[in-house]
Amino acid sequence: KRKSTYGFKGHLNVDEDGFIKKTDFSSGNVHDSQYFEGLLTGNEEAAYADSAYQSKAHDSLLEDQGIDNRLIKRAYRNRPLTQEEKE
Repeated sequence: KRKSTYGFKGHLNVDEDGFIKKTDFSSGNVHDSQYFEGLLTGNEEAAYADSAYQSKAHDSLLEDQGIDNRLIKRAYRNRPLTQEEKE
C-alpha cells in the first residue's frame, strides 16, 4: 500500500536582492529536481540551490547557458566531498 502524502512545496527563483523572479509549486511527493529547469529565466549569472537540485543534467544545462554553477554537491558513501566541493 502506498503512503499518502499531504502538503506542497514552493520552488523559487530570486535575485541577489531577494526579489522573486519566478515561482512554482508542487505536491509534497514530487522531487525538487523536477522543477529546476522551469525556474530558470535565462538572465541568471549564477545558480544556487541545495543538493536536491544537483545532477549531471543540471550541471550541463548551467554550463550550456553560461550560468555559474553554485549548486551544493552531494557526498556519497565512500566518497566524501573534496575541499573544493565544500567551498
